[in-house]
Formats: sequence, structure tokens, C-alpha cells
Amino acid sequence: MKKIMKYLKPAIIIAILFLLAMILEKQQNPLSYVPVYSVNPVVETQPKTALEDGDDPCIWIHPTDREKSTIICSDKDQGIAVYDLSGQEIQFLHLGQINNIDIRRSFPFQNRRIDLIAASNRTTSSIELFTVDSETRMLEKLPTAPIQPHLSEIYGLCLYKSHSQKYYAFVTSTTGRAEQWEIFEGQNGEAAGKLVRQFKVSSKAEGCVADDELGFFYLAEEEKGIWKFNAEPDGGEIGVLIAHINPHLLPDIEGLTIYYGQQPGIGYIIASSQGSNRFTVLDRVNKHDLIAQFQIDDHGDIDGAEHTDGIDICSKNLGASFPEGIFVVQDGLNRDGDETNFKFVSVAEILANL
Repeated sequence: MKKIMKYLKPAIIIAILFLLAMILEKQQNPLSYVPVYSVNPVVETQPKTALEDGDDPCIWIHPTDREKSTIICSDKDQGIAVYDLSGQEIQFLHLGQINNIDIRRSFPFQNRRIDLIAASNRTTSSIELFTVDSETRMLEKLPTAPIQPHLSEIYGLCLYKSHSQKYYAFVTSTTGRAEQWEIFEGQNGEAAGKLVRQFKVSSKAEGCVADDELGFFYLAEEEKGIWKFNAEPDGGEIGVLIAHINPHLLPDIEGLTIYYGQQPGIGYIIASSQGSNRFTVLDRVNKHDLIAQFQIDDHGDIDGAEHTDGIDICSKNLGASFPEGIFVVQDGLNRDGDETNFKFVSVAEILANL
């Protein structure tokens, strides 16, 4: 026994020193320990109206039958396409250069509550507003007084519903300037907008997302990183850079989305790291630590996703294919059919790896 202990003690000491060295290295270079995994697409959108340059999706949840929910997607050369959960096109609106698109529910309009969809239209340099007919699942344009941001070129867009129950649209630009507009019902039953804040980052910014629960606005400066701002109109002009460009977040940084957990404040921020053809997962709270990174690989007849622009995620049960929600991404290098299309991934597979 003494002889065994004689050799065992040095081995234990070496093991402890090795573990301490690993911990120290992780503290000095935490990015080297970010896990990377793969997930598979379940569905891809089918070419009925050929997409010229698909960009950004948002997810509409049907009020009574979630399997009838739809994916509303922008084509930044043509307009807006609407797909069912099997990827079949059910509507296409030729509206010009629709860049980004977002949705919020329960918008008060004409004595009822509607689903509000907003889109940035580069052809008209304006914010376009829509709702969804729950019977037909078709988009309908809202009567709207012109909402034209004071930007040299309107680019990205996302919506925010404040705890004050007011609704806002954030719009971004190729110069890094951004504006916040309050959206409300104006006179004569029209939707209207009012500029409430302006701020900027140093260079081109498109992707953005707002956290309705925690009251923050996140903006992707494509060549620098992800900024965090107070989302309220009196939140000031100063943001915090929560994620710098690094080996797991390569430019261009494009789409941003938020996965809301089962409890308030729990969940993830997900960013499209276009330079690596991967998706970077950040902790939603505290220091927004890098948690993981994943890629979407080929699966059967469906190719993976590369060079992704816009993304969106939903945590609702949408049926057998998407029991814990759906993650929708633009595929910028589609293998068959359209040059670009959209891929649908089951959130259950993403969560299983986190």
C-alpha cells in the first residue's frame, strides 16, 4: 500500500496542476472553450415565386391553431413572401426593396387588437405597416400616414413593445445611424409614426432586435460587434458593446434574435455570424457570455445554411415538427431551386445541445 501511495500522490498532484492550468487558460482565453455543434433543417421554402435576394424572416403565430402559423419573409429586391410551416408559399407581395421585417402582437388599432408587422422599404425610404387576416393568413396593408425616417438609406428594422404598452420601430442605416419611431393609431383611423430618438454607431449596421421583457435594444454593427442600448425613448444615446468581433463572431454580423425562456429574463441572444456560416449563442442576462455556436448542415434533400442574413426564433409549440418552437434562417447559398431561400430548424434540437 505504501508503494502504491508513493506513486499515487505525484499522479494526483500532476492531475491537480493540469486542472489548474486548464482553468487558468480558460480564464485567459475563454473563447477557446466555446462549443460548436451542428443541427439539421427540417423544412426549406419552396420556389413558387423565385426569390431574388431573400433576407429577413418573422414568425406569425396563428391565434387558435398553431400549426397554421406562417413565416413572413423579405426579399430585398422584390417584396414580401409568406410561407406555411411546410415551406409552401401562400402569398407574395411585390412591394419593392423590402429589407427587414418584424412583428408584435396586440397592437391597438380601430377598436381592436391586431398583429402588427413592420418592414423597411428601401424603394420608398419608408416604414411599411401590415396586419394578418387570421382566416386567410394573408398579409394586409394598414392604412398608414407616410413614415419616412431621416436616414440617407433605411436599412434594418425591428419592433419593440414597451412596458408602457407603447409600440416602437427601430430603423438602422448603412452609415451606422439609427432612429426610434413610436407607432400608434393617428387621426382618421390611420397608423402613424413619430420620431422619438436618434443615435449612432461608427459604421454599417443592419440587424437588430428588441427585448420586450427586459427593455433592451441590440444592434449589430457588422464589422465591430453587438451593441446594447436601453430600449426606451428616453434611454439616451450611449450603448455598451457586449460582444466584439472574435473567432466565434466573424463579420459580417447580420441577423439578431432572442429566445425567450420559460421564466422572465432566461434565454439567449442568437446572432448570425456570416463570416463563419454559423450562429453564435450569447447568454441573455448578466455579462452576455458566449455559450455556444452551431451550424446548419445538409440533411437529406435539404441543404444547410450559409452566408445567412436574417434570423428569427419562436419558443411556442407549433406541432409535431416543431414541438419546442422554430428557428428560421435565410440561406444565402441555396443548393437547389432559388439562389436564396429560408430554412426551418426545430428549436428542440438546438436546445438539446445547449
